[in-house]
Amino acid sequence: MDSLQKVLLTAKPDTGRVNALWLLARDYDFLFEFSKTDSLANAALALADTLHYKRGMAYAYTILGLSCQDRGVYATALEYEFKALAICETINEPKDLGEIYNLIGVLYDDEGDYPKALEYHNKALDIRRKINDKEGVAASLNNIACVYGDKGDMNKVVDYFTQTLKQFEEMGDKSGIGTSYNNLGGAYGFMGNYAKSEEELKKALAIQLEIEDWSGLARTYDNLGDISLKQGRYKEAVDYENKSLEIAHRIHSLEVVKEAEEPLSLAYEKLGDGMKALEHYKLYIQARDSLTNKENTRKSVQAEMTFEFEKKQATAKADQDKKDVVQKEQAHKQQLVIYFISGILLLVFAFAVFAYRSYMQKQKANKELDNRNHKLESAYHVIEEKNREITDSINYARRIQQAILPSVEEIKKALPNSFVLYKPKDIVSGDFYFFHTAPSHPSPPGKENNKQVSPNGGDLEGAIFLAAADCTGHGVPGAFMSMIGSEKLRDAVQQHSDTGKILNAVNKGIIMSLRQSGEQSSTRDGMDIALVSLAPINAPQGGALLSGVPPLEGYREAALLQFSGAYRPLYVIRKNSNEIEEIKATKKAIGGFTEDDTSFDANEVMLHEGDIFYIFSDGYADQFGGKEGKKLTTKRFKELLLSIKNKPMHEQEKALDGFIEEWKTGREQLDDILVIGVRV
Repeated sequence: MDSLQKVLLTAKPDTGRVNALWLLARDYDFLFEFSKTDSLANAALALADTLHYKRGMAYAYTILGLSCQDRGVYATALEYEFKALAICETINEPKDLGEIYNLIGVLYDDEGDYPKALEYHNKALDIRRKINDKEGVAASLNNIACVYGDKGDMNKVVDYFTQTLKQFEEMGDKSGIGTSYNNLGGAYGFMGNYAKSEEELKKALAIQLEIEDWSGLARTYDNLGDISLKQGRYKEAVDYENKSLEIAHRIHSLEVVKEAEEPLSLAYEKLGDGMKALEHYKLYIQARDSLTNKENTRKSVQAEMTFEFEKKQATAKADQDKKDVVQKEQAHKQQLVIYFISGILLLVFAFAVFAYRSYMQKQKANKELDNRNHKLESAYHVIEEKNREITDSINYARRIQQAILPSVEEIKKALPNSFVLYKPKDIVSGDFYFFHTAPSHPSPPGKENNKQVSPNGGDLEGAIFLAAADCTGHGVPGAFMSMIGSEKLRDAVQQHSDTGKILNAVNKGIIMSLRQSGEQSSTRDGMDIALVSLAPINAPQGGALLSGVPPLEGYREAALLQFSGAYRPLYVIRKNSNEIEEIKATKKAIGGFTEDDTSFDANEVMLHEGDIFYIFSDGYADQFGGKEGKKLTTKRFKELLLSIKNKPMHEQEKALDGFIEEWKTGREQLDDILVIGVRV
């Protein structure tokens, strides 16, 4: 393009300048810069008209037609191509005629007028055969096959693709031969002749591997995968589609990625691998949506450019009508011989430019390929370094999060028969557990009855608070929420002893901290939580259950558990019982869409020695796994807890950990996992 611009700056207003103008316009059309295309093509048309350079006018009209075709304005595109055709018929240039007939045929095919498309493609084919234009003959045969394909006449498609193949074989064009075999394989597959389809596709594969035609290989592997899928050879289909995907990603072909992901998802589904089927179906939707977004953007640009184009056309037509009257009067005064000689020279120049550009483009392509490989290698090292830096930062964040979490030793000191199973999905976690011991304040003499107690007699001032929380998301976003939630929970237990009031305060605190409101733009992050407080109860024949509380003579061991939950329940298994008592939570989350004046229920449960209670996030029950790749479910989780209820608490932790690891074998952990169990 730079060389053509230099010609424009140095050339005189003659046929050379016309030639440079329409060539530059064509290059801008390749880049979809339609305003520059139209401006340069119209400038070439005006100058060629002034010089009575008919061939230059024909080329300019052709470029204007291509510009309209790229914008979807087919009627106007046909007008320009027929103007170019009329000029070429007067100067008797067969090769140019063949090219214009071909362009008109493509336009009629795009409009769905198949008889007209075939008429003009056959005209182009006849001319190209007469002048022995082998490349043109191959292009026309291929285009005719495509028209019959749009019509649904597959026998004709096979016939013309076979003729195209023979033409490329005569020319020794291996790229064309590979493409033709691939086209034939696709046609036979559409007809249901899978054996013949595979035969042709494997011929294409051999040639494309030999010449390293990556784009062709990606599509051929995809076609082979589709044929294998239709015949029930699902593992073979997976192999072919994965090869197609590998190449498609390498050459950045989003269209081939989309075409390969869908059958790959179907193949994995047939093989019974639901997780991989879902994974590749999501990738197919992602590629499809990306292509749709690009197409919508392109159409928007086309619509805007078409509007501007039509306004300019109306003005240009009025000016052109005036010029036509003057130019027709001056046409006979021009020296035809001079311009005829100039036309011959221009033709030679044009062919020389085409040959030179073709050579330079090949050289440029090779150089760009080398540069691209170098850039990819450099990018890989940069990404590797960035990944290390990010991982280091997240690991440091984990140390901060672990410092905020209470130590398991501290929990076990207060609750010896307990465990905390904590398995983050990523380095940092959106789940967190909470532990706090409310200080006991002795009543002043004469004020013994002023201590805060529950209706059932529990000393709430000396209560132990324990919580399992599940914040929005996991990984780094979830970790941020867990730190905010932990801070708000710690503030709340220092102000309130009632678990319901504690959750009310945490809800208000998170809404205020994240500035959540009814506005659409505000965040909707929050958390689900199960919060319990455990306090000693004075009852005959026993002592106190809680660590640090001295036994009372004449009283039996018991404790009062108070529970409040936001979407997370409490499970209780009584000693010598084979059933789980489930205390349901308030069906509201903390933060997010929850109003700041929402109240959370407080439930009280009397526990005796040997009773067990569990609080947990949803990560354990929601994990996919097992032989069939299904969700564990709450039902299985309950059955598992009942099966291990008689084990010591540290063995229960090992059993739960071992079970979930075996359950998810070979599959990704979907969410953070947190289970807390306490035997009183």
